[in-house]
Amino acid sequence: MKKFFVKFRVNELLELSGETFKKFPGMIISGLMAFLVVYYMIENEKLPGVFEKHINYLLVSALGIVTFFLTDISVWLNKLNLKIRGGLYVINIVILWAIYHSLPQAEHDTFIREGLYVKYALWLVMFHLLVTFLPLWGKKDWLIWNFNLQLLLRFVASFIYSYTILMGVSFALFLIDFLLKVNVDGDLYAKWFFFTSFVLSPWIFAAGVSLKIEDYENYSLPGFLKKFCLYVLLPLLGVYILIFYVYAVKILIQGEWPQGGVAAMILQVSVGGYLIFSILYGLIEHKNTLFKLQRLYFLLLLPLSFVLYLAVDIRVENYGLTISRLILLFLNVWLFLISIYKLWKPSNLKIVPLSLSVVALLMAFGPLNIVSLSEQSQVNRLKTILEENGLLKNGKIVNELIYAAKSDTSLTKKCQNDGLLNDSLANEVYMILWYLDKNTGFEKVNRFFSQNMDSLIHAKASESKYFNETDFYISTMSICNYGGYRKGNKEGKELNFYSAAKFTVKKIHGYDFMFPVYLYSRETKSILYADSLLKFEVLSEKQKPVFYLRIYKNDSLLVNSTIDMKNFITGLINHSESKGYYDVPQEMMKVHVITDNVKVKIECYDIVVIMKSEEPVIKSFSGDMYVKIENADLIDALMKDSLEVD
Repeated sequence: MKKFFVKFRVNELLELSGETFKKFPGMIISGLMAFLVVYYMIENEKLPGVFEKHINYLLVSALGIVTFFLTDISVWLNKLNLKIRGGLYVINIVILWAIYHSLPQAEHDTFIREGLYVKYALWLVMFHLLVTFLPLWGKKDWLIWNFNLQLLLRFVASFIYSYTILMGVSFALFLIDFLLKVNVDGDLYAKWFFFTSFVLSPWIFAAGVSLKIEDYENYSLPGFLKKFCLYVLLPLLGVYILIFYVYAVKILIQGEWPQGGVAAMILQVSVGGYLIFSILYGLIEHKNTLFKLQRLYFLLLLPLSFVLYLAVDIRVENYGLTISRLILLFLNVWLFLISIYKLWKPSNLKIVPLSLSVVALLMAFGPLNIVSLSEQSQVNRLKTILEENGLLKNGKIVNELIYAAKSDTSLTKKCQNDGLLNDSLANEVYMILWYLDKNTGFEKVNRFFSQNMDSLIHAKASESKYFNETDFYISTMSICNYGGYRKGNKEGKELNFYSAAKFTVKKIHGYDFMFPVYLYSRETKSILYADSLLKFEVLSEKQKPVFYLRIYKNDSLLVNSTIDMKNFITGLINHSESKGYYDVPQEMMKVHVITDNVKVKIECYDIVVIMKSEEPVIKSFSGDMYVKIENADLIDALMKDSLEVD
């Protein structure tokens, strides 16, 4: 009987899975493709550039889950024939192909411009919004409300089902590994997570979606959701809006500009409020309490949209347009217009997702796309600063640092333009270049240089995976003193050098002692040696690139040596101008010092240096110090009554 029952349930599950695949084949195939791409990336994670070369395939396949679901649900609900479905599939494939080619391709298999993927996020948002109304275009709003409510509940249910399975299977794998001592590859957990996200969860979601329009005609809001919205979310929404108005009155009285973060907060609360009233749509009737609260809500949003505009405008005026500021500005205009419309026609449910999908399309495509607008704004700011301060004449950088062909050496003098910009403007130039590096690339800046910057960058990026384009561009502008805002350090420009030497086996032949040295934020570090009779202390000078080595015996100072690190740091800086601030060869990370009493060798792993106008200061240091006592009398004094060292 048990065998029959299990067989029956498994057959039923397989039958349901097969039916779901027939109804939503494009969605499930897209999910499988996304998982296979991730699987390949995990299996070959050590190959150079594997992430950059395949991320676009992954993103487009994931987007296909949404676009093909939109296609199939529209076909089934509108009872379209197979020919139309096939034609819509072709259109889907063309759209996904076009989106794939609109995404940035990895330059030199290394650099990914994060800002350009904002377009992908906008496409993703737009297609999700289309799902909310396009399958029932032309139908009554209450039918659309029922449809979206069922999709929401189905999404929550599929999320609980699929990720409960994920956690359960993951815990089972852990138990097999921990208790049964069967080695479970750590990558298996990641693969199972992505399989759940791209295949299992969408499959479970689609299995419960009704394809009959009649099923959406009679549906009511679940009691728990109704009470949650009425007695929890609506009061919280009122509290948030009250806080915003108190804040608006405060800055008005004090004559202040709104804080930058308040713009995003207002938008979040505004969208959250719309979702609450959308969920309660079935309970809103003409002139009832909810109807009046909804009108009051959209009325109160109008002044808040003005506060949002002020919060963004002051930063645009000072720092130009960026992707995030453009998103806020676009959504602010949308929020203002949609609030006016909802005061006029509060019952139109389609207008919000329809208008928001149009806004997403405008931000992603065409002359108003936010990536191009922000890039042009920042390039114009850069050009203005350089021209007004004499660094750009006739469209070219003055005193440009020229590099020898196939060489790391420069043919012209470095840092010639340092005196032309004050600290504030130098920092601003750096931050503009950093923004372009992170988000859009330097295509529109390259025309300012006489050299082929793409060729130079390609050559230098191939030499070091830690190559920093922003630093290279500002160095080529012959600017060296630009503050250090790259790491948020207001004391001065912060440089970080690294060597892989700590992962190698070391010989201590020729030295008496070897011990690790870790100094952070110029703190003193003391190391006790052997039987605690000997104590080694290394200190750093607060304002100078100097270490002091002190050796005590029974609290009596026997050795006090000074180790000047300035030449060592200067060599690293000169090397970094062509190689990047990281991944320094091991031989360059060694310091040798001989004094009257001791010979010292330092092998550095990591060193962070703050560049000040006078000289560099060591902020943090880690490495090994080798000490050889050169004075015979001193050796006897140190070793007497202490443990011998091999």
